[in-house]
Amino acid sequence: MKKKNITAPLVANQIKTIELINGSDVIQVKLRQSARAKKLRIHVGLRGVRLVTPVSVNIKHAHNFLMTEEEWIRENLKKFQSTVPVGNEIMVFGIPHTIEATYTASKKVQIENNKILVSKIDNNSLGKIKKHLSMLLKEKIYIYADEICKKLGAQYANISLRDQSGRWGSCSSRGRISFSWRLAFAPLFVIESVVAHELCHLLEMSHNQRFWSLLAEVNPRCKEADLWLKENGNLLHHYIPKKHS
Repeated sequence: MKKKNITAPLVANQIKTIELINGSDVIQVKLRQSARAKKLRIHVGLRGVRLVTPVSVNIKHAHNFLMTEEEWIRENLKKFQSTVPVGNEIMVFGIPHTIEATYTASKKVQIENNKILVSKIDNNSLGKIKKHLSMLLKEKIYIYADEICKKLGAQYANISLRDQSGRWGSCSSRGRISFSWRLAFAPLFVIESVVAHELCHLLEMSHNQRFWSLLAEVNPRCKEADLWLKENGNLLHHYIPKKHS
């Protein structure tokens, strides 16, 4: 959260908001009195602008103070609001979720009721969402991998997540398997199919008839999943820009 501290005395009143008007562009500044406050503090966040004041408030003085800081407020409000696409929808395991800002004691990203709740919004918020989704994806991948390995009679060496742009997964000759973390946006049946695809390479590295037979045996929806990725795969790279991942 952006903060700016400036010393200035105030006198008490009951007004709850002050408006900064620039043509049709109006910023509502919420006032909050604090017994601990000794300075005026401007908080800029996704919920708007808040001015914390000492218990005594003089509205004219407060308004003049905000006017002198209006340019700073507008610049930081614009930057801050562009940090996380609050209100936008992104897919989580193929289901639309809305990103919302929430101010709670927890610093963790939470997902509930088809919402992605982000507390302590800052420049790292998209990175926090990516980290949380990656954790959820890896949990799913391990479940699918263990089930499929039992069917194949195979064993992988380790599993990692990357931000691969050219492929959804890869398998080395040593059994090291990696997946794109962006699969977290895809439906579960697609994730399971990609996991099955890479695990089949533990037994057959080439895309020959044996490989495709193995894949169809352990994952009957593989063709459906391939079609989904062909039609929707590009979208998975647009939800969170690569610079945040």
